[in-house]
Amino acid sequence: MVIWDIQLRLTHPTLKANITFDHPIVAIMGPSGSGKTSLARCLVGLLRAESSRIAIGDTILEDTERGILIPPDQRGIGYVPQNDLLMPHLSVRDNLTLSPHSMEGGGGVTLEQAIEALELGPLLSRRPSVLSGGERRRVAMGRALLSARRALVLDEPLTGLDDRLRNEVLRYLQRLLHDFPRPTLLITHRADEATALATHGALMEGGVVHETGGIPHVLNNFPGSTDGTMSIMEGTVIATPGSCERDTTTISVGVTHWVATSSIIFREGSTVRIFLDADDVILATSRPTGVSARNVLSVRVVGLELIGGAAIVHLSPDDPQCVFKARITAQSAARFALKIGDEVFALVKSHALRIR
Repeated sequence: MVIWDIQLRLTHPTLKANITFDHPIVAIMGPSGSGKTSLARCLVGLLRAESSRIAIGDTILEDTERGILIPPDQRGIGYVPQNDLLMPHLSVRDNLTLSPHSMEGGGGVTLEQAIEALELGPLLSRRPSVLSGGERRRVAMGRALLSARRALVLDEPLTGLDDRLRNEVLRYLQRLLHDFPRPTLLITHRADEATALATHGALMEGGVVHETGGIPHVLNNFPGSTDGTMSIMEGTVIATPGSCERDTTTISVGVTHWVATSSIIFREGSTVRIFLDADDVILATSRPTGVSARNVLSVRVVGLELIGGAAIVHLSPDDPQCVFKARITAQSAARFALKIGDEVFALVKSHALRIR
């Protein structure tokens, strides 16, 4: 079943999109100024295209040929804009209940559920002016969730946050999309956000969508998004926080077991993808002892690339299902005298693994 059907033509600003996805969570990626926000505003009804068809599932929201145009407040789309757009004179509670559907449970989510999921209880009586950047984002996410009877549109929801707050809000977003599933379109210029939240996506440049597919395919065609250093592996959950250590999930990828830290509890036996950045892998030529990293793997070098002053080392425990990369300096590669076939040990902290 087609979930997202988006066809847009706009002259000022330039926008040309023809997107069809049968996957619920998609990311629109591209550099700043590529037209991503214009696309988001068209979806929620704040910007009119000269020629358009917008459908989510069986519901047509806009079709210029057929004369269909559903007003923004009737589209059932929860929207998180880049600047939050919280009402400064209202409390957090009043901002959350601005949606006419908030009290009746937009899309099956009640006000109480949104408050609990985003831990907004202590903030309800406060005004936006006294909130931190991360708190403001959580309020904006809660308001959008309560309006999202049909879908969510998130326009750079983590922009402007420092790394600590980004990671904190990202965990809330992951939990929301897992606990309250609905079609979601994420606008982002960052590969790590796309890999953490979406399964499929599209690239946008100069107002034109020119590449669609699974996130690995999209990232491979997005210059500078990952420098080719993001490893993506598919595995099966074999142990969850309820059956092993708190907050850790164990995933089997072929014959290899990975231990990851996750705020989401995945069902045992479910299929997930692991995302691992090459900069989060440490190499050793002998088995290390007394280390805090939960993942210490005996692997072989199956590929080696020298790119500038760096070496991208392709690694595998002799299992084609489990291949990942490490980025080290060219000097380290020379010092280790690394070559294809060498046995080394890879160290990865559990929180460096992102699971979807």
